[in-house]
Amino acid sequence: MVDYYLVTDIRAPSMPLVIKPRTLSLLHRVERRPGGPRLLITVLASFDLAAPARLESEQVLWPMAAAALPKGTLLDAGLPKPRAELLVGGRVQAPGARELLMEARLATLHWRMAVFGDRWWDGTH
Repeated sequence: MVDYYLVTDIRAPSMPLVIKPRTLSLLHRVERRPGGPRLLITVLASFDLAAPARLESEQVLWPMAAAALPKGTLLDAGLPKPRAELLVGGRVQAPGARELLMEARLATLHWRMAVFGDRWWDGTH
């Protein structure tokens, strides 16, 4: 279990200093909602699919995300979500034009995808 603390920096009393593990990245935003403003915090972590038990550092996450995403695309807008998301990025090639099954599991979440032929996503569907 990891504890997070918000500590006020003496040099800038209105700005909180966030102390967190180097393996996690935080996105934050404030939204005006009925009943008052809400602070929204998104926690991002990345790991290599070949070694999923070890989280990568935040310094690995951002360059990797920037290289994988189309120019001008946000990794996450920091909006509220009903449940956690798992984003899987990479390249899969089916040898000899055969179908290849790709799976992703995280705790109780499980996704399966069949890969075959030339495929790409243009972001519209």
